[in-house]
Amino acid sequence: AVFRPQSIVFVSMLSTAYMCHFNSPKFYRELKDNTIARFNKLVAYGFGVAILISATVAAVGFATFGSASDGFVLNNYAENDLWIALSRFAVSLSLVFSYPISFQGLRDGVLDLVGTPMEKRTNAVLNQSTVAILLVVTMLATVLKDVSFVVAFGGATLGNLLVYVYPALMFGIVSPEARVPSAILGITGAVLGLIGSILCIKGSGGAH
Repeated sequence: AVFRPQSIVFVSMLSTAYMCHFNSPKFYRELKDNTIARFNKLVAYGFGVAILISATVAAVGFATFGSASDGFVLNNYAENDLWIALSRFAVSLSLVFSYPISFQGLRDGVLDLVGTPMEKRTNAVLNQSTVAILLVVTMLATVLKDVSFVVAFGGATLGNLLVYVYPALMFGIVSPEARVPSAILGITGAVLGLIGSILCIKGSGGAH
């Protein structure tokens, strides 16, 4: 089962656990004594903990429910289970407090795409763009109710670009001697993203 095409959807899901690249400059600026060595240490610890948590939750969920696992695995448990209710509440808190961090990256990216210079990003512009983007995101959330599809498709597109393609391109540019391995990594990420996106749209990646 590991080598089935649907496994690419799972790889796409995994990449969403590490989509923090858009906030990396901010994290570096706000780090105390911000040297490259200290930032690398911070990244290693942060990604290490993320890998451990993601792997543990995925392994326990699949070991419990197998192919019947829901896209949001807590939905597999009884609604009157106290511990699961507390887990859902914890997930809600996590979303509430982590959403602004991700949203700020989205808003800054949108403003960059439309060509809004930094000096024109007044409070009024930021507030208006925040409301507009939130409306669009909320409307999409009312339509897209399958968490597994959202995570998988987002990972196959944005996740693969941020994790595999863009870093490989940038590293290949600044390090000419590494252009070949960088190109291989970037092409591999693009292919995985394309296949994962197609499988998500077709609904072939139904296994969670």
